[in-house]
Amino acid sequence: MAENMSFLPEDYLEKKIARRTNVIFVSLFAVVLTAVAATDFVGRRQDSVQLAELAARHAEFEEMRRTFEQIEELNAKKQEMKNKANVTATLKDNVLKSMVFAELINNMPATLRLTDLELQTKVAKNGAPPPRTAIQREKMRQKGTGQKEVQVVPTVVDITLIGMAPTDVEISDYIGNLNAHELFRGVSLAFVEEAKKEDNVMRKFRIELSLDREFDTADFEPTLADRELEVDPTGETLQINPEGEFVRPTESLGVVETD
Repeated sequence: MAENMSFLPEDYLEKKIARRTNVIFVSLFAVVLTAVAATDFVGRRQDSVQLAELAARHAEFEEMRRTFEQIEELNAKKQEMKNKANVTATLKDNVLKSMVFAELINNMPATLRLTDLELQTKVAKNGAPPPRTAIQREKMRQKGTGQKEVQVVPTVVDITLIGMAPTDVEISDYIGNLNAHELFRGVSLAFVEEAKKEDNVMRKFRIELSLDREFDTADFEPTLADRELEVDPTGETLQINPEGEFVRPTESLGVVETD
């Protein structure tokens, strides 16, 4: 007897095999379609996540860009303020020096003369001491990580005067005038000695003093001194010799011919 013998009609068997094949194909198509849909869903979700991350990164970069622009703007303003402060300090220093020279001259007795003037600016020694211990250095380092403040370095201006006077009286009067002046501090007489100048016995002196660090030039009224000359140096009765001294024409230069 033959194996796998079937008494069913062949048409029925073919239709059964076809239905089975269709079911398999439909199932495979459904599986593939489900996989494609799932892959598309997962891809779209990943794309949305990536877009959100890109948007967040873009927002961070934009915030950093605005921060950098603000920092550059602040640096530019800081540099501008520094330049203005330097110009102001230079102008103030020039005004102060002119005022110092004027006050030194206007407070001198008429017969006293200065032969040398030295003005020296140096940093004040009473500033904050440097940190010595490790704890102090760590505190200074932590403060340094924050915003730094612009600090004005305190300075001291020392003045040395050397001159000649007929007697000690003029020197004493000059020291008294400088001591009474609101611009000067620590006026002291370093030395006084006898000196000769063109057969005249004079008193040579050295005075040391400093400027008042708290002095304000806003409300200061300069000293006015009346120093009238006995002879007008610009008049026709005087001439200037090759040594740069005023002399009378009849004494050394003679009569100057004019057209």
